[in-house]
Amino acid sequence: MKPTFLLCGGVGWCATNPLRYTLKDVCNVGRLREHHYLQLLEGTGNSWKMDKHLRQTSLEESKLIRELLKSPISIESYITYYKKLYDSTDIPMVGDASNTNYMLSEEFLASVVPELEKHFNVKAYMIFRDPVRRTWSHLNFEYFNRRRRLERMRRGDDRVNKSFEQFFNDRLPKDWSTMYIQQWEMFQRHVDTLPIVMEELWEGDTDSELELISAHIGERVDTVYENVYSPDRGVNKDTSNPLLQDQWCSDHLELTPEVYFQIKEVLQPTYDAWAYKFGSLPKHWGHPYNYQ
Repeated sequence: MKPTFLLCGGVGWCATNPLRYTLKDVCNVGRLREHHYLQLLEGTGNSWKMDKHLRQTSLEESKLIRELLKSPISIESYITYYKKLYDSTDIPMVGDASNTNYMLSEEFLASVVPELEKHFNVKAYMIFRDPVRRTWSHLNFEYFNRRRRLERMRRGDDRVNKSFEQFFNDRLPKDWSTMYIQQWEMFQRHVDTLPIVMEELWEGDTDSELELISAHIGERVDTVYENVYSPDRGVNKDTSNPLLQDQWCSDHLELTPEVYFQIKEVLQPTYDAWAYKFGSLPKHWGHPYNYQ
């Protein structure tokens, strides 16, 4: 019987990390949670995350990633890595938790999934969040994160000298939140992909949502891990858990109701497409929070 391979289709700034911790007892994603190897294989990414992992961890902890980097860049090397990862523990499934997998092209995904299916029972998931709040977290991070600013400086990107408002307005029409439905449908054409709504999982009928996840992956999941984005407190977020730093370091500026509705006007087609596809909008979508 083939083991299950769980592919994360994203999406960043939608609680992919709390979801990974929620699944950790049934899905082993390895010591490096996001290696972005499929982007490297596609030719659209690089190995910097894996290189950093090797510098910061012991030889024993980084053994499998080290072997992966020494091997030819190929789908065979990727599959070998996950076979070794599966054999290394008693956890019943393995998975690629790289949240940038949503950026893979359909042509590439269509070529990769059949190869994976020769060795694994392949399942996928995508987690979504209110488009305005997701975009706000994403572009706050992109603007204020020191490493991202240095990258823009090295590229000579003129946005490095822009105000946050100018930067945000430049990026907003191109933000991935405008592509929720299209990317989920693309994944679904090639692999059984469960759409998960962050707000419904953490603040709605959690037990029913966990039942859907458990049925999808074939393993029981009974509890959710804590999530800085839910309930969302904006700039008043809880910064006590170092494992969730990727969440609490994102929002630097307050998302006021006025700004929320200005952004929503641009992203309205995303809300409309979701309601058309699934019949209604999820919990808390389309309305600003009164942050406490």
